[in-house]
Amino acid sequence: MKVHAVLLLAGLTAASSAQVILSPGQFTASAVSLDQLHQAPAIGTPAEAVPATHYSDMLPGPTGYVAFPAANYLGYDDYDSALAGGNINVSSIRFIGGVANTGDTLFFNFYDTNSSFVTGFGASLPQGGIFVWTITINLFPGAVVIPEAGYMEILGDTGVTGQWYLGDAGATVGTSNVNDGFAAGSGYNFNFEINGIPAPGSVALAAIGGLVATRRRR
Repeated sequence: MKVHAVLLLAGLTAASSAQVILSPGQFTASAVSLDQLHQAPAIGTPAEAVPATHYSDMLPGPTGYVAFPAANYLGYDDYDSALAGGNINVSSIRFIGGVANTGDTLFFNFYDTNSSFVTGFGASLPQGGIFVWTITINLFPGAVVIPEAGYMEILGDTGVTGQWYLGDAGATVGTSNVNDGFAAGSGYNFNFEINGIPAPGSVALAAIGGLVATRRRR
């Protein structure tokens, strides 16, 4: 697989935020190789109480997958889910990329359309290298609630480097603007997917509760 570089632009300009690191048992991280990506079964079917894919951009596009050089800040991109209003109770996320070393921790942060921080969590990956990762959250429903449209960001813990791959095929579920995000204007979007169930419109956006929070400055 050939890896290309794309134009690096400025990231989100949000204030410092609180994140939590999920402990073993609170999440499951599983990986498949890129050539197995399109053999993976769908996570669910659209239904109110069944996890469904609300946003997905996992295809490479005509020029193949691309990536920035390995770095501590992996990037961010916008998403607009297929959900019409309300929020999403996240059951799992998928992304293409990885970390340099076994046990390295990545933080996954979510922002609303005004670039205001909503919630975030950290998870250590069980092996180094580039894979199609699925991070499944093994907590109570509503532990991770995100806007139906906004931004997802990935960055490494202190001293951790990783990569987050991009493609120019466009989203297959929901939409994303190629002129909005870390690779704005390049024609590429970051490859990721959001799965979950709709949250009632009256449910307030909340960070993960009941865990020990660690403060980190972006």
